[in-house]
Amino acid sequence: MMNKQQYSGSSTSDTSRRRSNFWAGSRVDEIISGDFDGIRAFNDFNSGGKITIPTTEAALVGLPLNGFGSSGSTVAYDQVKNGGGALILAETTNQEGFVLRDVVAPYQISSGVGSLWFECRIRSLLVATNEIAWLAGLMDTTAASATVPLTMTTGAIADCNFVGFHKPVANTTALDTSYKADGVTAVEVNSDVGTLAANTWIKLGMKFDTGTNALSFYINGVKQASTKTIPNATGTDFPADVALGLVVGMCVGSAASDNELHIDWWECVQHF
Repeated sequence: MMNKQQYSGSSTSDTSRRRSNFWAGSRVDEIISGDFDGIRAFNDFNSGGKITIPTTEAALVGLPLNGFGSSGSTVAYDQVKNGGGALILAETTNQEGFVLRDVVAPYQISSGVGSLWFECRIRSLLVATNEIAWLAGLMDTTAASATVPLTMTTGAIADCNFVGFHKPVANTTALDTSYKADGVTAVEVNSDVGTLAANTWIKLGMKFDTGTNALSFYINGVKQASTKTIPNATGTDFPADVALGLVVGMCVGSAASDNELHIDWWECVQHF
């Protein structure tokens, strides 16, 4: 799925399993081969062992990531043949959920720091009002819990450093591209964008261009209207002074008793 491919750089709709065209210039294949200086994190979630569900964040058995789960949470692998593999985060109790994150945080989005690409492919089983809240993107090293990075009781972005995509619990067919600096109110760069449907995959991507200091957001490969100009490492407006790592989290809304968030794959690359 992630073999060498050509990217046009165009903003065109693409819901396939491949990376979107905004990965043009990422030189990801050269980073993988060691021929270009950069870092890459990737997981296709198509192999692993039985996964534990720690109620206090801990390393997961069967998956090289950290996790936190409420009492009703389960994590399993999708067993559909030829589906490419996926991870299923499930919760049976309203206002509870699960957070999955990479304890390593090697990325930074700051003026003058190397260009960065992020993308993941996810879907939620149900999308009706107050069914589910979720987020996906990059966050700091704060331990995951019932209040970080997603407040399980309300589905809001918690008080931490985060940048990426947020589906509020009240939303049904749309999501927000958002960021939050710790101690500062979360900012929606693009509000109520994308098209969410029950049990339907959507690709969510970000690109930081160090040449222009612009952070752009992509949904199914299509660039969203608003971008964020990234400051230097001040930490007052955007979490530019913070080391970041991969994160995805979900919680079931007050109108539901169970739901699932599926993760097909996620990937992040940054140039040095």
